[in-house]
Amino acid sequence: MEFKTRMEGMSLDQSLRAYLDERIEHALGRFRHIVSGIDVRLSDENGPRGGEALRCRVVVDMRGEGALVVEETRADPFTAVAHAMDRLRTCMRRRANRRTHRFHGRE
Repeated sequence: MEFKTRMEGMSLDQSLRAYLDERIEHALGRFRHIVSGIDVRLSDENGPRGGEALRCRVVVDMRGEGALVVEETRADPFTAVAHAMDRLRTCMRRRANRRTHRFHGRE
């Protein structure tokens, strides 16, 4: 699995990097085998103006399923990462449930 992190308008310190890695591991969980790559982009949308402007955009490439994109914008990078990863986990569960229902002939 390929994992890329990009920062735009801010720096990625060691504590944020460790937190991001931990949250990705938790979000992927049992779905790791269908993920071929993950791209995380953290960006400061307002720059020096401040405000709720730290965006976490996650793109997950899933084998045979296409891409899954989740975005969260919050005032704090840790909160943005946490909410984005929670949404990612929920979306991956839903997609897996749909695939299971299709496989077993249910819609």
